[in-house]
Amino acid sequence: MVVALALFLWTLLTVVSGGIALPYFSSRNPRNPALALVLLGGAVWALGEPGRRRQLLHSDLRWAWRRIGRVVDRGWLAWTRTTAWLDCELPAAAAPVCVLVLCGVILATSSRQTAFVAAGSDAYGYVSQAQMWASGMLRQPEPLMQGLEGYLPREALAPLAYRPAPDAAAIVPVTSPGLPLLMAIFEVAAGPSAVFAVVPLLAALAIWATYRLGRVLYGRWVGVVATVLLAASPAFLFQLTSSPMSDIPAAAFWTLSLVAAQRHTRWSALASGSAAGAAILVRANLAPLILVPAAMVLLREPERRRALMTFAAGVVPAIVFIAALYTYWYGSPMNSGYGSLNQLYSLGNLWPNLTRYSTWLVSSQTPIVLAAAIAPLLVDCKQAAAALLFFALAVLACYAFYIPFDAWWYLRFLLPAYPALMVLTAMVVVGLAARLPVPLRVVATLTLLIVVCDRTIEYAAARATFDTGGEQKYAITGRYVAEHLPANAVILCEQHSGSVRYYGHRTTIRFGSIPSDHLDGALTELQRRGYRPYLVVEDWEEDAFRRQFAGRQAIDALAPGPEHRLPLGNVRIYPLAR
Repeated sequence: MVVALALFLWTLLTVVSGGIALPYFSSRNPRNPALALVLLGGAVWALGEPGRRRQLLHSDLRWAWRRIGRVVDRGWLAWTRTTAWLDCELPAAAAPVCVLVLCGVILATSSRQTAFVAAGSDAYGYVSQAQMWASGMLRQPEPLMQGLEGYLPREALAPLAYRPAPDAAAIVPVTSPGLPLLMAIFEVAAGPSAVFAVVPLLAALAIWATYRLGRVLYGRWVGVVATVLLAASPAFLFQLTSSPMSDIPAAAFWTLSLVAAQRHTRWSALASGSAAGAAILVRANLAPLILVPAAMVLLREPERRRALMTFAAGVVPAIVFIAALYTYWYGSPMNSGYGSLNQLYSLGNLWPNLTRYSTWLVSSQTPIVLAAAIAPLLVDCKQAAAALLFFALAVLACYAFYIPFDAWWYLRFLLPAYPALMVLTAMVVVGLAARLPVPLRVVATLTLLIVVCDRTIEYAAARATFDTGGEQKYAITGRYVAEHLPANAVILCEQHSGSVRYYGHRTTIRFGSIPSDHLDGALTELQRRGYRPYLVVEDWEEDAFRRQFAGRQAIDALAPGPEHRLPLGNVRIYPLAR
């Protein structure tokens, strides 16, 4: 009968949960335990003494109930003592140890899952710009801009993440210099491959800064809960495992600025301003956010004028540097590599951005993230909580009028707001749990974290966050070009225009910027100058190339088929001068 009771609970659990799957054991269907329950129940009835079956069944059930009650009572007493110790006597070092372990998990996840490749546009832009800084070169000369002046527009000779310099035969980066400057330091110290360690290390720094922010404002366990929520965030994980980009570094430096702004040390204002300056170098369009840590410094320091000047001493050099660099690269401090303010921002973008970002945020983070909005009403440190909420809204405002995008992972733009949002959410979770009886606080908090993290990690995994092997096609194609194509090859491509330069060390021309009636003349001029033109395209790009240059002689060169074919990404290499 005891085994039958266990089978009944097993069947009930399988029905409610939908199945159990462990490393060496699984039970996904309630049929088998239900059949065993019926057989054992029949055996109990058959083996019972006739006339006394009902009495024996009642006495056995009472016996089982008493035994179970004793076990539950003892377990509850032990749990009560344990939770009281956790609540009152747990060493203060336990929280930072938990966070350090989480940082280790983040670094391990990055080492196993991240595509350490100069892929596509942004990643190639950051890695190649780091090479420029490491070599002391602020512009990359492009001699063909003058040699092919009448055949190709200057934009065609700028790979992805670059644009023509306004007054020279050279190309300049589109991306901000903050992350490449850090990468350049690593490259000089440990070689070119070391640049890929920067983003994982800054991801661990973002986790630690989030813990410090939660601890300063509300306590160490708020910091721990906030770091868990951040580490399991789909947008954070997507940027951690993708090729290197600047969203996580920006989040790390802005969080450090907020942490320093909340402290009362002598140099906290300078530290806050310096971290904000570093964040502006990483993402210049977020410069308006300096108002929030500056206001927090002013509200906390008694000598406000001195505090403001100290804060400015940290942030103004970065602003001056970025303004001078943008003037040198783009001709005006108000222009970024992506274009002027009028080209990037529009009032008509407000509604699409608000609806998309809000929908993506709630669906990826679960509705618990909405608790951040009520944190200032529920916690004692209302002023600090309101400042964090205002900071998160300010990050959203920086992108509310920006060019709309239609993919969930563009939540990466909002990553600088994530640490503040997670701290606010953790404030509500820990604050509400504190109102429960002591034995239930840990259970409620852990249960909530497990459910939320399970949903967010599942959301990330379902959207190929941990499937980054395909990014290797950029490195494979570039190295293949270096090994199999002649040194005088010029590559017409689009998606691989940066990675072929980085790994293949060949000049690239973006065919998407070539007028259809200029291609044949440009190819003839390239051959006259001693170059051998090739086309490197993925399968989807080949169709676009054929449509764009239909009827031109260059299309005839594709008829015999590709000279080389690479399976990953289905990359095809055609000689355009047979």
